[in-house]
Amino acid sequence: MPPSAPLRRALTLRPGDLKIQAFLRELYTSQVRPWHFRMMNDTARSRAYDAAIRRAAQTDHAVLEIGTGSGLLSMMAARAGAAWSACRAGGVDRGDRGRDRQSATASAGA
Repeated sequence: MPPSAPLRRALTLRPGDLKIQAFLRELYTSQVRPWHFRMMNDTARSRAYDAAIRRAAQTDHAVLEIGTGSGLLSMMAARAGAAWSACRAGGVDRGDRGRDRQSATASAGA
């Protein structure tokens, strides 16, 4: 069970609880390496990846993102219409072509 699971469960029971939201945000922030923030905020880099993925991704393609981290590239691929998979250190998570693409893009605000 991930460390955030109890807090996410508590938030489903009390969605407006600001203390739970703050604890969850603090937990997520403490788990991310400092260099990751610079990389995620590099808009030129992200736009270049997004443009390349949009050119390459097709609806019948499966995209395998090795070492997903934030999953940003997988979300870009899903938004571009491709089926996608994400690889973590412990194995491969295979995305369901319809449901996962929709949930990934919805989570990304696309």
